[in-house]
Amino acid sequence: MEALAAYKLVVTNYSGSVEAFTALESIEHIYIELNNVPAYLAYVKNIDMKVPGISVNHEDSISYIAAEKQYMNANYTQAVNGFKMYLKNYCSGGRYCTVAQYYLADSYYRTKDFTNALTEFQKVISIAGNQYMEEALMRAAEITFDQKNYEASLRYFERFEKIAQSTENRNIARLGILRCSYFQNEYQRTITIVNEILADPKSNAEIIAESKYNRAKACIAIGKSGQAVEDLKVLSEDTRTSNGAEAKYLLASVYFDQGNYSAAEKEVLDFAKKNTPYQYWLARGFVLLSDIYIKQNNDFQAKQYLLSLQRNYKVNDDIQTMITGRLTSISQREKSRVIN
Repeated sequence: MEALAAYKLVVTNYSGSVEAFTALESIEHIYIELNNVPAYLAYVKNIDMKVPGISVNHEDSISYIAAEKQYMNANYTQAVNGFKMYLKNYCSGGRYCTVAQYYLADSYYRTKDFTNALTEFQKVISIAGNQYMEEALMRAAEITFDQKNYEASLRYFERFEKIAQSTENRNIARLGILRCSYFQNEYQRTITIVNEILADPKSNAEIIAESKYNRAKACIAIGKSGQAVEDLKVLSEDTRTSNGAEAKYLLASVYFDQGNYSAAEKEVLDFAKKNTPYQYWLARGFVLLSDIYIKQNNDFQAKQYLLSLQRNYKVNDDIQTMITGRLTSISQREKSRVIN
């Protein structure tokens, strides 16, 4: 601020001189750095010096530049204020309206103000043919997905897929469409989308794995669990992932529902050897193993697994309820046999 005062002193003491005009340029730059162009414009109007009129175009430019500097320096809160002022004073019709609108939206996004970010990204999306359309659609889809507004998110992802320029962005869009469809219980559509993804040779390994996971879950949800087996087999090869561990359990569960108890038992016992970090799904596997033994009229073996699980599984979730319910049923059967 000392420099600003010094330059203003030059303008005051040497009004009209080359030095004064040079100082005035420096004053303009300082106000731009401070993101306070209105103060500069007010200052120019009040100085006792013949200054060429500042054109609307110049006001437009320096107002935008001031906000842009804050954005480029990652001062996003200040950038928000600058871009809001620019958009209010110079748009529509300003030279930088579209880019300012996008930078405003992105500034809100980077400060995690997702509600305002969505509002501003929607304004970017409403500007036909602009260069930020792809990014704005992706962000709007992401924000609405995180808000669990899957219907709106699906619309954005569908538009995003149509204009995506890169394979990476097309994969992001397809995965978004897939997830939204699944979370809206549109299982048949989920299966259709997965088939399209798997038919595309450009789909990467990550999207292929998640696609197979969603297809398997969708098949189970519509009562076609037999069609999920092949996907579950592939996914369950790696129980180090959450989806892989769940798939291992689901595969055993499908075999159980089919009455193939030996195959179900084999999957659970193999699961126990895998050293998975996802102990919940392994615990579900042991509960299922007790169900297998109960079906085979082997309450003793079922009880041993349940008691062991009860002692060793310490997480407070629905596993303990499953254990308690089965142990109670076994105890009642034991008492009934004693009485009879």
